Formats: sequence, C-alpha cells, structure tokens
Amino acid sequence: MTETSPLAAVQESSETSTGTGVPRPSMAEQARIAEILAGPRGAQIGAFFDFDSTVVAGYSVTEFLNARLRRLAAEPARLRQLVSTVGVAGFLRPASVAGRNTNNDELRAVYELALSAWAGRSEEELDSMGARAMAERLNCQVWRLIQAHHHMGHTVALVSSAPRCQLAALARELEVEHLLCTELEIKDGTFTGRLAGDPLLRGADKAEAAAAFATAHTIDLSRSHGYAGTRDDLAFLRTVARPCVISPNGATTRAAATARWPVLPLDRRPPRPSTVARSLLAWGSLAPMLTTGAGVNVAAGRGARVSGLELALASRTYMRIAGVRLRVEGEEHLWSRRPAVFIINHQSPLDVTIAIQLAEHGVTFVAKDSIQRVPGLTRVTDLVYVDRSSTRAALRMFTDAVDRLRRGTSVIIAPEGTRSLTPSPGTFKKGAFLIAKRAGVPVVPIIIHNSAQLMPRSAMTTAAGEVRVTVAPPIDVSGWKVSELDQRITAVRDLYLATLTGYR
Repeated sequence: MTETSPLAAVQESSETSTGTGVPRPSMAEQARIAEILAGPRGAQIGAFFDFDSTVVAGYSVTEFLNARLRRLAAEPARLRQLVSTVGVAGFLRPASVAGRNTNNDELRAVYELALSAWAGRSEEELDSMGARAMAERLNCQVWRLIQAHHHMGHTVALVSSAPRCQLAALARELEVEHLLCTELEIKDGTFTGRLAGDPLLRGADKAEAAAAFATAHTIDLSRSHGYAGTRDDLAFLRTVARPCVISPNGATTRAAATARWPVLPLDRRPPRPSTVARSLLAWGSLAPMLTTGAGVNVAAGRGARVSGLELALASRTYMRIAGVRLRVEGEEHLWSRRPAVFIINHQSPLDVTIAIQLAEHGVTFVAKDSIQRVPGLTRVTDLVYVDRSSTRAALRMFTDAVDRLRRGTSVIIAPEGTRSLTPSPGTFKKGAFLIAKRAGVPVVPIIIHNSAQLMPRSAMTTAAGEVRVTVAPPIDVSGWKVSELDQRITAVRDLYLATLTGYR
C-alpha cells in the first residue's frame, strides 16, 4: 500500500462524504488534527480530555440512573431524598444537574443513586457494566483526536467527576493510561454503593487536579491541550495553552468566542424516519432471499444449504435497500489467493455483511454459537460456529474451519472475537492465524473504516452512506513459528491501526 503523510490523510478524510446521517471530519476537526500533528512531540506535552459530553455523548451518569430505574431497584426513601436534593427536573434529567451550578453534594447524590444498585459487585463487574453502558456513546471525532495525540507521543489523560467504572473500559480501548476521576469505595474487594474521596473533580477542583498531574509528570502546560465543553470546565480549559471547546452551548459558547478558543461541534442525531423505514425493508429482505436460495438448491439436488454466492446476494440486497455503498481500495487482493482466511476488524453488525459481499462466492464465516438459536438458520447455511465454553468446543470450531478451507471454501473471521468499543481494533486472538497455518492458506486483512458510523454496535437501523474498506495484500503465515506468533499478530493489528488512522 502507498504511504500517506499524516496531514494528507486528514485532508483526504475531510473531503470524503459518508452520506446522509453519517458524521464526517469537519473543517474544524481537520484544523485541530493538523495543529496537533504540526506541533511538538513528546510526553512532556499533555492532552487532557473531559469525559462527559466530550469523549462520550451526553452524561454517563444518565445511563446508570436509567438502568437503575428500569430495574425498579430504587427505594422510595432514596428517591424522596434525591428529589429533595436536586429537584424534580434534576432527577428526571440528570444531565441537567451536571450542566448547571450544582454543588458536590447534589451531584454525589445522583451518582450514588445511580450506582447503589450494584453494591456488593466486584470492580471487574462494575467495569464490565460501564463498558456496556458507554459502548454506544463514544464520539468518533474525539477518538481521532486521541489517536493524533498518541501518534505524537503526548501524555493523554481523562479528567472527570465521573466514577472510575464509567471511564475504565473505554480508557483501556482508547489506550489512555491516566485517569483523574471519582473513585469508588471498595471494601473487601467489593463496591459499598458509595463514592470515595472528596471533592468530585468539577470546576476549580478539576483544574487543580490537572495542574497537579502536570507537575507530577513533568508536563508543560504552556504547550499542552485540553478538551471540554460545559460551563463547569472553563477553569479546567484555562489551565492549558491550547484549549478546544467540544460541542459548546450557552456560557461555553460565549467564553470560547471571547477567548478565541477553537470550537469542535459534534453531530449525534437520532435515526431519521427514512432510515428506520429502509432498515425495516432491508431486514425483511433477508429471510426470503435465503429461503429462495435454499429452495433452488433443493430443486437442483444440492440440499437445502445456501452457497456463499447466495449469502453474498442477500448481503448485497440488504445494503442496497439500506443505502450503503462500498468504496474499496486493494480489491484485487480479494482474488489473488483463494481459498483464504479473511480477517475483519469488528465494530458494527454490518461488518460480516460487508465482508461477505466483498468475497462474493465460495465463502462462509465464523459465527457465535448463540446464532444457532435463530429459527431455521442452521438448516440453510453452512456456517462455522464458535463456542468458547470448553476446549473441546473450540477445537471443533478449529477443525470445522480447516475442513472448509481444504474443501476450497474461504472463511471470514473477526480475530478480536467480539465487537470492539472504539474504532481501534481490540486484541487479536491467535485462532484465525493458526487455522490459516494448519490449512496452508494465506490471511487476507479486510480493514473496515467507518461501518459503526452507519450502524453502531447494538443498533438495529442502518443509515445510508459510504463505507470505506481497505484490503491488504495476502499474508503468508506458513513459515510463522509458534514462538513468534504474538509478535507477528501484533504487527498485523498495527497494520489495522495505521490504516484506520492514516499515520500510526
């Protein structure tokens, strides 16, 4: 693949329309990334990000409070206490509490109500819940800013009043090591239902925490960056020389205009009625397409299993109805070596559909064992199922995949094993590479750039637009030694990161 300079990559992405309802890099974002890439390198430069309404859309506590209420676990006495503390409007819309001049006691009451249902849970369980709650809320524009700071070797930190359990999972996915946040009270390895420490990091306290962190880590605030968007964060933004206001409103809009701070608006609109209608039609097309394919095979004496070509036709029909277009670079690598193990980065339900359409024929994919519960699916498809409940089940998947490849059928696998929380791919597991090595076939990386912008992680609707795909040349794994697998696989994941960001 041709090498692209960082600035050229930013400019190219800013000129590419991704279609209706899909945010594309704005001129403001392009300018901000260009400033980062043209500036000084090194860990002495800090990049401080607020969490709520910056890294994620809205206020993270809302997700936890809504979950709390949905479980009907809030005791009437606690509800009366909360309403008397923050008022009816603040209780019904916790975001309004965080967005106005509240004191720490008010915000602490909201956090503790939202989190108290999980008293007695371990820190690992709380992190897992936080990951599920925040998975849909990441602002992809801010992800690109964080990647630019990583590329420049800057020290990146999240600074927030939110509890650690709401930040930790996304921070790991974003490769952000430093968290300045509200800690949970943990006793005997479990959460008590209360917050630890005082004060919460808001207003002047957040600014002081960022300054203290900078002193402790030898960070030069006169050359550092800060990102936030609420009135509470004005003091925090003033601690750095290069502040950027994210999705401002009211007081922050006026402050940004007065101080001539750069502003980066974010776009997170709900699905349009036309998107919902197209998605319903697209989903409705799948069953008759697969059933018709099975019927044709029965009439031809080939059994009731649909072929890879029929899967590709069903995928193409779905995406055409939904209004999804593909722009593919390196398409020739899909055909240069067959059969092959096609590996995909996996953030959206669209990803397998995209890979099947690209492969067109002679292909199947590895699916979670739970998908077999879909009525009739196992009778009409020849998928490879993965069940991680036991070593025996995992070996069966390995054997089935190798068997398909030796019979000439290519296999699509997501080496992450599950959908990632951010556009950065998660850790790649060894299975896909060991399968290719055993079957004597190459691994072909399919790098999907922006599918999650059209269809987020758990969404049922698909926005119309264009998905960029890069197909890398086939990788011969036949000579890989077991002792070097981890290093080799990490290099493949690094290829994905470099392609997705344009400069890593």
